[in-house]
Amino acid sequence: MTEVREYLKNNVLLFDGGMGTYFAQKNHKAGMSCELAALHQPELIAQIHREYLEAGSKAVKTDTFAANRIAFQGDEELVRRTIEAAWKLAAEAAAEYDAYVFADIGPVSGLGEEQSAFDEFRFVTDCFLEQGAQNFLFETNADTTGLCEIAAYIRERVPSAYIIVSFAVQVDGFSREGFWAADLFEEMRVCDAVDSIGLNCVCGARHMLELVREIDHEGVTLSLMPNAGYPTVVNNRTFYEGDPQYFAAQIREMAEEGAAILGGCCGTMPLHIEKMREELSKARGIASERKKKAERSHSEEAAESLF
Repeated sequence: MTEVREYLKNNVLLFDGGMGTYFAQKNHKAGMSCELAALHQPELIAQIHREYLEAGSKAVKTDTFAANRIAFQGDEELVRRTIEAAWKLAAEAAAEYDAYVFADIGPVSGLGEEQSAFDEFRFVTDCFLEQGAQNFLFETNADTTGLCEIAAYIRERVPSAYIIVSFAVQVDGFSREGFWAADLFEEMRVCDAVDSIGLNCVCGARHMLELVREIDHEGVTLSLMPNAGYPTVVNNRTFYEGDPQYFAAQIREMAEEGAAILGGCCGTMPLHIEKMREELSKARGIASERKKKAERSHSEEAAESLF
């Protein structure tokens, strides 16, 4: 299968949607966490992967956002078993559709005094490397702690790995730790091992698009995965009421803004992905035109240097 960076030369990479929220909608077992469902409800997780792929996703995330020793109260064996099961389910589903699988790793919080974010990232990463993971998504981060280090760690072990780092910021552009989105991008630009930088979660598509237009992303392979609008709680259940067609139209604008990797976060269901695929197919030439523009610019600079 073509490596991700080769695919991106002529295509926009379309990810899946919000596994956690879609699982919550389809799950009928009280108290079951999304991550542990890979062990206890594998048929449902496999079904969700296939639904997103059938809708048009070219990349799926493993069901492992909160699979780490902190969230699992130090149970290393449970983390390993969960990651192994989740990887197998995603890989088997993706193989049917010739799609990419990304190891999904969420932020690490609640660390003790003797613990570091890098150490926890490394433990989780090693679990994925044991499964043969080639592509990694570190998502919903509020700061850059440990991210450059873990990207370099992966690159040393898998030189061809594709690594995305994504941040969650509010509508005002600040993360929950108080960092401005543009500053987070600038910090990650210097990390040679990181392939793509982006935003996910918290914001709806329109607000995320507005934020991106305020950030200098020249030269960045941009990844954007907004929420399907904003949540409404009814009878202790959370709903996202954003219209899939409107959402998809904003996604197309993101592609026109230069985003090369697009997908959905909380509340985005297969219908959102289907509408996104349709909108992006209308703009099929975006990636190739971006490439031609870059090549023309490079040629013009080379010509000017001769005089």
